[in-house]
Amino acid sequence: MTDDKGFGELVFRRRLASQGILLIRLSSPRIAARVRRLASVWTAIEPHLEGRFVVIGDNKVRIRPIPLAP
Repeated sequence: MTDDKGFGELVFRRRLASQGILLIRLSSPRIAARVRRLASVWTAIEPHLEGRFVVIGDNKVRIRPIPLAP
C-alpha cells in the first residue's frame, strides 16, 4: 500500500514482478480520511488485490492486472 505513483512505473514500464499494489490517490492528506475511504471500498477490492494494481481515488477505484515479469 502506497501513495507513491512510481510503483506504476516499476511494474508497467520496467516489468518488475509484484504480488500486487494498492495505490491511494486521495485529495486529503489526513490519515483519518484515508482510512475511511479504504474501509468504504475494502470489501469490494480485497478479493482482487493479488496480482493487480489497484488505485483508490476520491470517487472511483481502478483495478488492472499486473503484467507478468519476463
